[in-house]
Amino acid sequence: MAELELNKIVGMIMENPELVAKIKAMGESARENEDAAKDSAEESAKTSAPPTFTPRHSKRNELLRSLESFLSDERKKSLETMMTIADVLDSVKRKEN
Repeated sequence: MAELELNKIVGMIMENPELVAKIKAMGESARENEDAAKDSAEESAKTSAPPTFTPRHSKRNELLRSLESFLSDERKKSLETMMTIADVLDSVKRKEN
């Protein structure tokens, strides 16, 4: 049941290019914030204990990007969109906790 609702949501997002662009912008903003946080964490790691948090999505995205060379252009776009959506959802989850 939840899977069907998720499929509907993803379908609606993919049909609306303006919404895809907004989500992509949100994801890029989240990545920039995470990069800044990572840089800050690296600086503080030099003076303190190593951080215990490692971004889960970076490993996921690295794995998915390794598959890109096997995909058509259309599927590459879809993959990029889904990675962006996943990044945004991870950011929202992290802010809730």
